[in-house]
Amino acid sequence: MFFAKLSWQNIRKNLPIYLPFLIAMTLMVAINTTIYLLVHNAGMDTLTERGGVRHAFYLGQIVIVVFTWIFAIYANQFLMKQRTRELGLFHVLGLGKQELYQVVFWEIIYGLLCSLMSGLLAGFVLFKFTALVLVKMLDIGKVFTTQMTMASILMITLEFLLIFGVLFALNCRQIYRTNPIELLTSDKKGEKEPKARIIMTVIGGISLVVGYGIALSIHSPMQAMFLFLIAVLFVVLGTYLLFIGGSITLLKFLKKRPEIYYRPRSFVAISGMMYRMKQHAAGLASICILSTMALITIAMTASLYFGRQAELDAEYAYDITFTPSIKMTTVQDTTYELAEKMNIQITDSLNIKTFQAVPYGQKNGQLTWVSDSDASFSSAAEFISATYYRFISVDEYNHATNSTYSLKKDEVMVDQLGSKTNEKEIHFKDSQTFKVVKNTNRLAPIFQEIPLPTVLLVFSNEEQIKQVLEETIPEITEGRRIIEKEYRWSFNFVEDDRKQRLNFVEGFTKIVNESSLNSQRSYSYSLKTKDVAIESAHVFDGSFFFIGLLLSIVFMLATTLIIYFKQISEGLEDRRRFIIMQKVGMSQQEVKKTIHQQVIMVFSLPLIVALSHVVFAFPMMKQLLLLFEITQSDIFVKATISVVLCFILLYLVVYSLTAKIYYHLVEREI
Repeated sequence: MFFAKLSWQNIRKNLPIYLPFLIAMTLMVAINTTIYLLVHNAGMDTLTERGGVRHAFYLGQIVIVVFTWIFAIYANQFLMKQRTRELGLFHVLGLGKQELYQVVFWEIIYGLLCSLMSGLLAGFVLFKFTALVLVKMLDIGKVFTTQMTMASILMITLEFLLIFGVLFALNCRQIYRTNPIELLTSDKKGEKEPKARIIMTVIGGISLVVGYGIALSIHSPMQAMFLFLIAVLFVVLGTYLLFIGGSITLLKFLKKRPEIYYRPRSFVAISGMMYRMKQHAAGLASICILSTMALITIAMTASLYFGRQAELDAEYAYDITFTPSIKMTTVQDTTYELAEKMNIQITDSLNIKTFQAVPYGQKNGQLTWVSDSDASFSSAAEFISATYYRFISVDEYNHATNSTYSLKKDEVMVDQLGSKTNEKEIHFKDSQTFKVVKNTNRLAPIFQEIPLPTVLLVFSNEEQIKQVLEETIPEITEGRRIIEKEYRWSFNFVEDDRKQRLNFVEGFTKIVNESSLNSQRSYSYSLKTKDVAIESAHVFDGSFFFIGLLLSIVFMLATTLIIYFKQISEGLEDRRRFIIMQKVGMSQQEVKKTIHQQVIMVFSLPLIVALSHVVFAFPMMKQLLLLFEITQSDIFVKATISVVLCFILLYLVVYSLTAKIYYHLVEREI
């Protein structure tokens, strides 16, 4: 029990050093408890049935668990760094390494018990609050059971037993590999002037440029989905290498410039920053990466949540769209009967016939069909960047738009979203060239059903369309593929009551299913209903937004704690350095001015780099949002700007609060 008491006394006497670690681990326990109770709650089954959101919560849980391990190791390293001199003193006074292992063991036990007891309680309270917020946000009624089960307690306890066990092993390893004198003087390490790391700087710069280049080169959602992780890895690697090696290289370069270095303010600032960056560059890089993660996560989830209604209004030009591969007049007749029975008025009915969308890619100025059956890497890349073309005859187009256009055999009209094409001609590989006589976007919003670029081509007649398809798609003539027609029926209906609208949609869906079963001719169809989409999207997007908020809070808390750790660590290290500066002739006012200048430089650097990451990631983030069918760029821009401004404000608040601790540590003996 002697070592247990000794460990407890050490914690009490060094509470300012232990407290940040205990707070950090308590928060990690609380957050892990909250997300575990949400994911494994019985109410999640209700959400899964309505919106398919359990996957989002599982993903959030995985991110939080992985982050907890990384952050626990980081916080433990900070704690051990502050305590190495104390452990070295114990060793010199007679405690062997076996006894030091016992001291560290009991400290780990106390930390585990304190974190678990307070964290589980805080996590349960936080879960009840977040469950209420989630229910209110999704408007789903009381679906969550707010109970702490024994299984949840055991799982969280097991997770943190493993984490603290790994921390104990790491601490023992550090003690084993270090002799007593090194432990006693380890807090003075790093006073040798760091060397320039040119190779590390070059690799870091190349990695960052490659990551930025990938982000800027992405022009389709499929590319963004496959290349996002690769770009992130390059940017993270480049950030750490440039902070660790690039900062020292730049400062060494400035030191070799007499006109810059040999000035009173520059001399102190460059010298001080050189030692500071050697000790804390990795911490600054971590702050930068965490800040970037928080900004991107909340910006994207907020855009998804607030931009969905505008997207639904744009995508669902009609309340219901039924698209079979054969003409189904019986479905329409039965639907009108149902509407009359339910006292619902059907309006804006539209019947239109097109051919299925076909992927084509640009190659040497020609539209070339992209096969989805070729498994080669080059074919997969072509398929990812392909544009989908949908063919329609001019007669059908005129019928749908109440127009009177006429086309010759070698003429086409282009109907698409966004900017109009400047091409005067469209040339299909192995087929003829068509002159573009008009560009418009009257029907494009109706057919933009997938998060991929879609173009509607209007031909003179169906025979012309069949000829182009057969000449450009060899699998059609070989009998291995059929491009079916789609008989689209879209309509709106008048009914204000939400429940009644959903009942009508359910009745219409039943009509379609029964028609499919009773039909003598097999056919395929798709069915889109705006009311069901709105209800599902509300739950799905709200869940993602909630997870985004939760993860952003985790990242912000981690950023705050890392900044706090840095302020204490740097304050203890810089106090002796600034005392020496004052003894060699610098006035107290000059020392304080230098302190303020260095602190501003150090804490502005991660923020500036994080904002740079967000700017270069912006095009890729837009493409990723297209996977969720969010095409409203203005909403994404507004959300990103708002998030950035709020984050800068919070960052400055955290800086101002933690800077007081640093100034107190440094100035109390100056």
